[in-house]
Amino acid sequence: MVDLSLSLPESLRDFAEEQVARGCYAGPGDYIRELLVQARKRRDEERLEAILIAGLDSGDPVEFTPEYRSKKESEFLARHRAVEDR
Repeated sequence: MVDLSLSLPESLRDFAEEQVARGCYAGPGDYIRELLVQARKRRDEERLEAILIAGLDSGDPVEFTPEYRSKKESEFLARHRAVEDR
């Protein structure tokens, strides 16, 4: 892990210490770490939602059959081999 030093307004420091005093976290650093983890999770969920919406808006649906998967897998492998051969 890497140490990080933060300057916080007194009100935010007090709030973080309140969370620790309530027994929710071992220390202010744990509380801030949890906030960062939650922020990253929200960002990842927003990205996934945008990708899913783009997929829904990308055209007519395609039935995902074993044959379709095999075809797409072959196309992927062919592209991958072409890149490796460069």
